[in-house]
This record gives sequence, C-alpha cells and structure tokens, in this order.
Amino acid sequence: MNQPPFSSDHQATTGIHILPPPNTSNYIDNTPPEPTPNPTILLYPTTNLTSNLSEMLNEALSPRDFNPTNIKPLRGNGLAISFQTSSQIKQFQSKLEENNNLKSSISTKLPTKRSPSFILYNVPNPTKEAAIQEALKIQLNLTNPLNLRFKFKGNSTETTNWVFEATTPTLNIIQRVQKIRIGWSMLKISEFFHFKKCNFCQAFGHTTKDCHRQIPSCSKCADHHLTSDCQSQSFCCINCLESNIFTGSEYPTFHSAKDRSCPFFQDAINKYRATRDYT
Repeated sequence: MNQPPFSSDHQATTGIHILPPPNTSNYIDNTPPEPTPNPTILLYPTTNLTSNLSEMLNEALSPRDFNPTNIKPLRGNGLAISFQTSSQIKQFQSKLEENNNLKSSISTKLPTKRSPSFILYNVPNPTKEAAIQEALKIQLNLTNPLNLRFKFKGNSTETTNWVFEATTPTLNIIQRVQKIRIGWSMLKISEFFHFKKCNFCQAFGHTTKDCHRQIPSCSKCADHHLTSDCQSQSFCCINCLESNIFTGSEYPTFHSAKDRSCPFFQDAINKYRATRDYT
C-alpha cells in the first residue's frame, strides 16, 4: 500500500495499453459495491396447504400496504420476502398475527448467516462420500458428518473439488493441517470463499458469462489477451493498475489479479466473510 502512484513510465516499459472502462467516462471502481441486503423475512407453511403462500397472502393482505422490494420462492414451498426497512417487517408480522387463518397456516423466521465453507481439492472421482466423511471425522476431530454444499471439476477430468460447510473451530484445524489423507493420497484442504470473479476482464462482482467487456484482460500481466495466451515473465494486476490510473489510488501492482494478497481480492474475501457466521 506504500507504493507510489502508478506512473506513465511504468506503463511505457510494460507496453500495456489500458482501455477505459466500458460505457462510462468517469471511472469510479471496477468492483462496484454490493448493495446492502434489504431486511428479509422467511415464510413457511405449517400444514399441507392446498393453496400456496402467495395465494393465501393475496386473499388476506394487499402488497401495496407493505411495498416488498423482492419476493423469492424457497424450498419447502416457502417464501423469502424483502422490505425496505425492518419496521416494515414488524408491520407485516403484526398483520400476519392478526389474521387467524394466516397465523395458523404460516410460520415465520428471520434468516441467519450461513456457516463458512472449506474445499477439498482434486478428490479422485471414484471416491465415495462416505470415505471422505470418515477421513474428515477422524482427522478433523468431528462428531457429526459435514454438510456437502456442492462439487465441481478439479485440475483434471479424473478429479473433483468438494465444498463443505464447517464451523469456525473446524476451520481453525483445517488452517493448521492444510492436508487430509484420503486412502493413499494427501489432498489439499483450505477455506473456500463464495464470490464472483470474471476470468475474462478479471473484475470481481460478475462471472465471465455476464461480462460486458469486448476485449480480455490477462490476470498475469494486465495486457489485453487471454490469460492462457500470456507469455510475459512479469506480473501486473489489472484491477490495481486501472484503479491507480482512473481513481488515483496507490495500490501495488506487481502481482497477479489472482493473488490473494491483492487489495481487490482481499475486499471480495471480506465482503464474503461478512455474510458468514464465524462465531
């Protein structure tokens, strides 16, 4: 952070031509701040209803009296309803309580933060979950099986990455051991962060399929080619570089856009951690 502002001399020596951000003349930040989540309440049916919750609410309450900002379906025929303020949630709950039919048919709760996650890298595809759970139980001193969130392709077609939820004490053990033995293999294990990062322009907050850039940016050298085509021997972070040029920030640039020490990467991690329960 103590590095002096980016200079045009460095830009000339690297040969990088920095493109202005798309569709704007005044660049603010290529990582737009995530909006603060609106207060939300979760509704679930208490009985086997013949009608869904939306139909019940339509018959008893007018949404114009509450102005919900978002309504999403949940598993178990539930609804997640967001409002502008917490007082609107209290008003909504009060109306539910006053209506005997709604009160007896709908249970409510406020959402809680999810537990953090960890990733087990490059598990051989034939490996069964039971074998993984047993290895985790023994080597992480667990009493119960962990919740498997999802799996995705590993470094090869023969391996898969497994993502589990875990408590903070379990994460602390993972940070110490860093590897887990599965059969005759030692597999890397570390905390997993759920956030979006584009592999085309390298910005955070969206994925490649939603990118509006027309020309790629390399995660290694910041030039405008695909990272897989890079032949540079030097590192330059496109996110820090653009921020320094367009906002006058003084971020160090001599690292990859995938480097976890990058200020933009750290910001994404901190935003994710704010949504998880680390108690």
